[in-house]
Amino acid sequence: LFKTSVVLVSMVWMSAVEKKKKNGTIGVGNELPWYCSKDLQRFKQLTVGKVCVFGRKTFDSLKLKNGLPNRLNIVVTNNEELLKNSLRHIDAEPNDGVVYVGPKDIHLNAEDLHGFIDHLSEMNTRGCNIHPEIMICGGSKLYEMFEYKIDRVYLTEFQHQLVDPTTPDLVKFPYDPKHYKKVLATERTTLDVTVVGQQLQQVETVFSIYQ
Repeated sequence: LFKTSVVLVSMVWMSAVEKKKKNGTIGVGNELPWYCSKDLQRFKQLTVGKVCVFGRKTFDSLKLKNGLPNRLNIVVTNNEELLKNSLRHIDAEPNDGVVYVGPKDIHLNAEDLHGFIDHLSEMNTRGCNIHPEIMICGGSKLYEMFEYKIDRVYLTEFQHQLVDPTTPDLVKFPYDPKHYKKVLATERTTLDVTVVGQQLQQVETVFSIYQ
């Protein structure tokens, strides 16, 4: 039996934080202004076979109608049409598919997002095939919703300012993961990153796991 763990995946389009000047940029508008193949691969390795929770705008930015493959994609939205036409149920096993849920009506037995987490945890105690990590994949508003339910943070930080901090519509990471008690792992490396409209560059990158 597993206790459900709520994990904030803060990587690539979800939340690549620029440490220089500590501006915490995670995107511009509803788009990621950079591309990093190696970090995308890491994100896939961390999330395959799990429940991945997105805000609707972040999910739309993936441009994948059926969501990320081999994951149960849960999209939190107030859009009544999307909610009405959602064909999958939140109790489905975490494989291909998308289910749209309202922020205050996640499940019949859950009053809100926190209740939804409790519901998945209770499913694990019944022996349902739900991976114990629930991946919170952004955007910023969803991070804020789940802030006090997060058990672990996977965070990629680019040690170079990739986006001008005066750029309009910058989206910021909403809180400092370093308030967690310990760092489980840190990996420093140099990755190829392409910023929109610029040539590929090598950027010093730090990947950390906070808990």
